[in-house]
Parts: sequence; structure tokens; C-alpha cells
Amino acid sequence: MALYTPVNPDLAGAAPNLVAVSASDTFQNNGKALLHVKNGNAAACSVVIASPGSTAPPNATAFTPAVTVSVPATTGERYIGPFDPSRFNDANGIVTVTYSVTPTVTAEVIDVA
Repeated sequence: MALYTPVNPDLAGAAPNLVAVSASDTFQNNGKALLHVKNGNAAACSVVIASPGSTAPPNATAFTPAVTVSVPATTGERYIGPFDPSRFNDANGIVTVTYSVTPTVTAEVIDVA
């Protein structure tokens, strides 16, 4: 598990910081973070963002608060977010992301604060 170091773009420009993903990674979230996932794998990658701040509605028979985004195989890329801290942050202000495949999948967090 890795804690991503966010890219903080400004008017001077910022270099991408894509890093190899693990099965489960994390990042600090201030509500203005975007997750950029790039999939070079031959299989599509399901990216699941945990939602520990969500509670089931009364009398719910099913409840799946996590968000799942499919990133297409081979050359797929997705920007995901921003992430509402009250829904996605754990008690330490951290968001947890899991990936269905990891070889040749990279990600970065872009903080637009």
C-alpha cells in the first residue's frame, strides 16, 4: 500500500507524477483532489474508492456506498473526483483506493486546491 504524493499544479506548470499502483493505495484528501488512473494492462481495471463516511438509509435492503470506475484496457485513462471528505475520508483524512489489476497500471493524485 502506498500513500500518493499529490501533484500541485500552478500557472508555471507541474510535471505528472504517475506511479505504479498496489492492490490498495491511499491519499490525503482535502475535497479538491482528483485521481488520475492510466491503464496499460490487457484487462480493464476496476478502481474502487471506499466510502467509510456513508451510512445505509433506514430500512435499506441493499447499500453499496463505494464508487467503482472502470478504466478501459491497454490505453484507458480516467480522472476521478473530487472526493467529498464527509463521504470518502477515513478518520485521518485519508481515501483508500483498490485496483482489480495492478501490472502496468499507474496513478497520481492531482490537488487543485
